[in-house]
Amino acid sequence: MNKALKSNVIIMLGTPGSGKGTQTRLLEHEFALNYFAPGDAIRTIIKEGTDKFAKTVKDRYNRGQPQPDTVVNTIVKKALVGMNLQKGIILDPYPLSVGQAQGFMELKRELHLQDPVILSLHVGEEETVRRLSQRKFCEECHLMHLPTDKEYTDNICKRCAGALYVRPDDAPSVVRYRYQEYQKRIGEIKQFFDDINPTWWIDINGEQDIEQVYKEIIKEITM
Repeated sequence: MNKALKSNVIIMLGTPGSGKGTQTRLLEHEFALNYFAPGDAIRTIIKEGTDKFAKTVKDRYNRGQPQPDTVVNTIVKKALVGMNLQKGIILDPYPLSVGQAQGFMELKRELHLQDPVILSLHVGEEETVRRLSQRKFCEECHLMHLPTDKEYTDNICKRCAGALYVRPDDAPSVVRYRYQEYQKRIGEIKQFFDDINPTWWIDINGEQDIEQVYKEIIKEITM
């Protein structure tokens, strides 16, 4: 594909199970962009971290408490400072609160990032429950697997041969709660960015098949 991106900073947001991870990997490969997922970084810290910061993150996680915006912003900043940002970056999903959006804008100024393209994929609640109840993740590299993957039944990751597991937060009752909470947050985040520049925000219908979603995204993010 020879199309040029409107911006080399892409923020990928979406309701749980909206397919943003799949779309992110397609974009990452197509345009050779850096990729960063704060959630993956937090899980790595919980599993491997040994310093004081990691202990604080682990303790909060073990108590079932979400990580504060200051912690998430710190993790994102540390990752981006170590990247070649001339290649561009996909943030998946970040920011996920107004406090994180404020943190992103500070990073944008500090690191001289381009104006972002913010992609917001939407899927209805019932479809979200159906999708999330089927997925599994690799314990090692966090890659998501679906029943269509031949390794799904054997619980072996197709990328690194790690063991697959079902996340506790993918239980239907938890998914419904997460979905409803996400809807509240996303409205506040959208308003924050609309007040800065409403052209940054692009809504995408995530209930289409993967190819159609990707085509819609490409149409919106390229010149």
